[in-house]
Amino acid sequence: MSRIKLLLPFVILLVSGCASWGSGARLVDIDRPLAQIKRAVLSSVPLGVRATEDAGMQVYSKYFRAGKGKFIPSHSYKFRNYAHILIRGGRRPYSIEIYVYRERKGSASEQSASIYVPDGQDEKLAKVIRKRIKEQLSKRREGSDIIDDFRVF
Repeated sequence: MSRIKLLLPFVILLVSGCASWGSGARLVDIDRPLAQIKRAVLSSVPLGVRATEDAGMQVYSKYFRAGKGKFIPSHSYKFRNYAHILIRGGRRPYSIEIYVYRERKGSASEQSASIYVPDGQDEKLAKVIRKRIKEQLSKRREGSDIIDDFRVF
């Protein structure tokens, strides 16, 4: 009985630690072709794409900072952000997860002042990017659905 009491807090910490992946934004049940979802994500990434993984299912944005309703390149500022966008699912419906990570420049006491260290996540910016992706997905694509749009008479 005493072993169970000792192990219970560790199990609770393990389960709660794995259950909370951080704050981000999600779009779920997207019933669109994967190519259209990828186009919407790539056109919504702040300042363009820095890297992609898993055949475009993971996208990393260039480093940016937010300023007055737009994204500004962040080259040598104290703080910078980057977006990590994941497209989940092997077939329709897909889901999209958006995470914006904040980094700060290392202090003089740390290894180097040019190294950035993690400083948390920004859920507000993740929601802004989610809104941009939703807008891109809602736009009517020219030339798509040519079979569905064909009128016999």
